[in-house]
Parts: sequence; C-alpha cells; structure tokens
Amino acid sequence: MKVSVIVPVYNMEITVSRCLDSIVGQDYKDFEVILINDGSNDKSPEICKDYVRRYGNIRYFSRENKGLPYTIKEGLDHSISDFVTFVDSDDYVEPNLLSTLVKAQKEVNADIVQSGIAYIGVDGSLKSEFKMKNSLITDKSKIFHAYFIEKSVNNTMASALFRKKLFEDIPFSQDLLSIDIQVMPLVLTKFSVFRQIEDVLYNAVQYPNSVSRGARIDKMYEDRTKRNILLESFFSQHAPELGDYMLYRKSMDSLFLYDKIRTSGDDIEENILKKIKEECRQCFRTYYPKLLNSNLYIQFDKKDKIKLKLFSISPQLYICIMGLYEKWMNRNTNY
Repeated sequence: MKVSVIVPVYNMEITVSRCLDSIVGQDYKDFEVILINDGSNDKSPEICKDYVRRYGNIRYFSRENKGLPYTIKEGLDHSISDFVTFVDSDDYVEPNLLSTLVKAQKEVNADIVQSGIAYIGVDGSLKSEFKMKNSLITDKSKIFHAYFIEKSVNNTMASALFRKKLFEDIPFSQDLLSIDIQVMPLVLTKFSVFRQIEDVLYNAVQYPNSVSRGARIDKMYEDRTKRNILLESFFSQHAPELGDYMLYRKSMDSLFLYDKIRTSGDDIEENILKKIKEECRQCFRTYYPKLLNSNLYIQFDKKDKIKLKLFSISPQLYICIMGLYEKWMNRNTNY
C-alpha cells in the first residue's frame, strides 16, 4: 500500500533536513514524499531540491506564499496514493511511523489511524506526551465527544494516516491559522472506522511561539472569531447535542487571548489592545455563566475549570498566577 507523506515547507532551513532524514529513513518503503514550498525566502528550497536529487521518491513543488491551508490542499492534489500522512517541516518522526500505521490500518480496514505524539523542546528534551489507548471507534457521536469533550482524540492532523478520499469536497480557506480546527472535524464526519494506537511515533518540536508562531494578537482574535463561526455551523449540522461546547470554547478563548496580550511583543496600537481586552471580558461575562449551567460542564478538563474560575474572580489575578506559573516552569526546565 503506497502512502503519500505531505510536508509543507516555509522558511525552515534549520530543521527541514532533520525532518526529511527521519522520513527517508522509514523501515516501510512503499511511500512518496511531497514537498510543497510555500514561498520560502531562506535556503529551504535548495535543501529540498538536494533531497529530490538524492532520493527517487521525493517530489518538490514551489509557488508564492499562500498559507498552510492551500499548501496542504496542493499536497493532496499531487498525491498519487490512497492514503496520506502529514509531517510539519520542523518536526520529525520515528523510523517505524509508516510501517506501524499501515499495519494498524490493514488489520481493520481503517479510514483513519492515529498514534501518539511526543512534544519536544528545542533542546531535544521531552516536554510531554499525548498517548492514547488502543481503541476502535465506528460511531460518529462517540468520535465527536472524544474529540471535543474528552480530548482523547488528538486534534492535530499529524501522526495519523488518512484515507485520502476523506478530504474530498472539504474547503481549505486561506483565512484561518488553525487547519486542524478547520479541517479535522469535517474529516471526522466522513469516516467509517477510526483506530487509535498507543505507540508514540511523531515528535512535535515546541518553540516559544509556534506555526501560529508569527501570528499577531489581532490576527489571533480575528482567526478565533472566524473559527467559532465555523464550529457553530458544524455543531448545528453534525452534533447538535454538543452545541454547548461553544460556551466552553468562547470562554476559554477569552482567557487565551487575554493572556496572549500579556506576552505579546506585537507592535499594535494601544487602543486595539484595549478593545480586544474589553471584548474578551464581555465575551467571558456572556458565556461563562451559561457554561456553568450546562450539562457538559462537569465533563470538561479540571485544569481548564480552575483557570475559568480564577478568571471569573479577577482577570488580573488570572494573569498574575499564569505569569508566576510560567516563571516556575521555565526555572525548573533550566535545572
């Protein structure tokens, strides 16, 4: 069974070789690599072309910068396989990624196979892992609950094998930063067999700021507003019983954006920052009380509920505690 490994590349001259070395070193050999250069202006294109010259199963495509969604879409268009997987060019994978995913797929004729992810610091240290239990899901209502509420399904497209036809007719918008939120829920409406395996096969490198890395706070605010509109439409059409998830999502977005203002080094006008902060507070005041009365509230993550409670007492208290927590974590990491 041939697999297409799609690798978006944008200004990753420092990490793309490590990424590609981990892919070409797979113990499974029936695969192709599709490199899509999204308008890089560093040495990434030259590095990619060198790998094309050295390996016969790597293809390279380049165009002007259009963003990650269009890059993923172009990779899918160029794929000649029935199954695809995605690897970010700053990440790297274990040598048995493809062989393990393919074996798991063949055993149950799965449409999606998802494995665990290790989150790695820039110094190479293991920060955390997203591990799963071996499981098989065929009920869409269960997958939506696992994805949104339990969070036992990873919301990233990495470390997973997909039947390519699942992506047919799914829109890829240039506007949104988070393709995992934009695309994954729609993919999950199409599967018949979803399999999770406990193996940790993908290494996601965590940077101080990540591929939402270059995002400004005003862009993040705009992106999350658009994303929430898409999610509300999704729940209305596919999972109305989980509609109250949006109360949680909007409440948590208020915390996220409010805290991002604290850590943002963006050169943004003060009046814009004040406007975003006030809209975050207003959004929280609107949705958090409703969330407390929702039947879903008890099922959400305990840590998130503590954060929400702190923010409800005082946004300033929440920011202060988060700042102290980050300093403590950074100090322990350096020891």
